[in-house]
Amino acid sequence: MKRPSAANASTPAARHRLIRFGRRPLLAIPDAPARVRLAAVGCLSAFTWKRAAVRSALTCVTAAGADRWLFRHPVSGALPPGGTEGLRTWLEEMCRNAGTTLHAAILWPPEARRARLYAHLLDDQGRRAGFAKLAMDEANSTFIRNEGDWLERLAGSGSLPFSVPAILARGRWALGDYVAVKPLPPGAVLRDHRAYPFPADAVETYLKLGSSADSTRLEAMAWFHDFQQKLRELPAFAREFAARVDTAAPAPTASAHGDMGGENLFLDGDRLWIIDWERAGAALPAGADRIGYWLGARNRDIKRDPRAAAAEFRQTFFTDEEQAAAACRALAWHIACSFWPATEVARDWPNDPEPIPPQS
Repeated sequence: MKRPSAANASTPAARHRLIRFGRRPLLAIPDAPARVRLAAVGCLSAFTWKRAAVRSALTCVTAAGADRWLFRHPVSGALPPGGTEGLRTWLEEMCRNAGTTLHAAILWPPEARRARLYAHLLDDQGRRAGFAKLAMDEANSTFIRNEGDWLERLAGSGSLPFSVPAILARGRWALGDYVAVKPLPPGAVLRDHRAYPFPADAVETYLKLGSSADSTRLEAMAWFHDFQQKLRELPAFAREFAARVDTAAPAPTASAHGDMGGENLFLDGDRLWIIDWERAGAALPAGADRIGYWLGARNRDIKRDPRAAAAEFRQTFFTDEEQAAAACRALAWHIACSFWPATEVARDWPNDPEPIPPQS
């Protein structure tokens, strides 16, 4: 673990100005030169048309210099007690670690239930110098510690057919755990799930980092209780799951990234980069990544016609009884993790599904 050094300390801008979207905090811009403030606005992801419109408007306001008087709320209004001072102390540590002045664009996740912050570290020219996740409770600390553990494990596993972000620093700040990583290469672009097949070679590599184990009963796995709570709203899938999966029997598990369905795969030329390892595990349901990738590639189709997507899911993965049971277990894990495409597919599960064709 890389720890910040005491030498070459540089002081960051201490103040941030808070921008809200409705009543919810959205972004905190550092009190810094205009190029840094513009770069901070550019860190706001535009994954919906509303956020794209907000980012465009904020860019115009900041370019005109009007942000200094338009956004005057301090960041303390959006943080728990101790958060403001803790954030300042943490950023000072990052500056000492880098040996130069760094500024932080602070973002809040779209999901209000996620008690964490995202910090894009910027230098004086507005160039990205790192990215950090900062937990604000123990549940999120667990995820962030797990990501740090997996990044260190992968970095020490020798030559890989893919790359992962290098850790800049990890540890504790005032409210929880954090992990800071180097930015992706400037030429890295999001890998389109619909245009590229499932990265089987990469997955086969980290499958070897954990052992496939058949010794744990499904009903004894930590995530299974969360899945059972959600089954009440998924009656058709609940019936199929009960018919195909023996929860008291040993369940095949394997190492998995756990979130192949999100925007976590990038390409730098021909080089694959895989980010966001906080849900990774060495004993997740076998096939979890393949199922997650399939769901992520079809999220638009699932939004448009979840019933048709559910039928396609069965047709794709229910090729025999063993594969059907494995697909049910993997889909159940994604439902337990609140991955919305999995929940929508299960919600529109066919009431009278087609039988699995017999194998010749």
